Amino acid sequence: KGLKDLGNLLKFVNHPYFTKGNVYKEKGIILEEQKMDNDDPYKDFWFKALENVFYYSKEKDSLIGSQEEIKNISLDDINFAYNTFYNPKNMFIVVAGNFNKEAALKVIKANQIKNKSSKFILKKYKEPLNVKKSYEEIFKNVEIAKTAIRLKLSYDTFKYLKEPYKSLYFYLLLDINFGSTSLLKEELVNKGLIMSGLSYDSSVGKSGIILTIIFESKT
Repeated sequence: KGLKDLGNLLKFVNHPYFTKGNVYKEKGIILEEQKMDNDDPYKDFWFKALENVFYYSKEKDSLIGSQEEIKNISLDDINFAYNTFYNPKNMFIVVAGNFNKEAALKVIKANQIKNKSSKFILKKYKEPLNVKKSYEEIFKNVEIAKTAIRLKLSYDTFKYLKEPYKSLYFYLLLDINFGSTSLLKEELVNKGLIMSGLSYDSSVGKSGIILTIIFESKT
């Protein structure tokens, strides 16, 4: 039964059923999800902070997209995305449990598809080192105020650090200075400047290295 389910799963992936009707129906569902995101003040806060950091990088955009983008999705768009990116070379499959390896491989090979190809243009951009907007206040109906500080660093400045050491380096840097046992965190809490601990994150990419510190305060 398990291998039959595996075959059905591969058929769903390799032979999707897209119609104008089900695309239209799904757009309505996605629009409702997008409205829920808009009603969440902390999500708005998070993406607003990203918008202030980046000029061009898609890291500032919500994965779900804007209402206008969702409404403009067409059946052709869906087919284009599928034929361009849903290729065996872009996929991997994980099978776990008590199964026969040779039988599973036979099912996978029987349901294998040929590489599809679609022409598309990959836009390249050079993200400036400076942030787009250095300061902004947003006002929402919340009980506790949040503050986000984001520092944008040049990727090339630290090119001597190779992955995964680059990501580990910045994680340790933030943890030492802003972690739960750091002297700074203890000092800020004792002085009543922050409500509890500091949360922090680092993002290492070609658009730059973004260090994020977020905290809650009474004012």
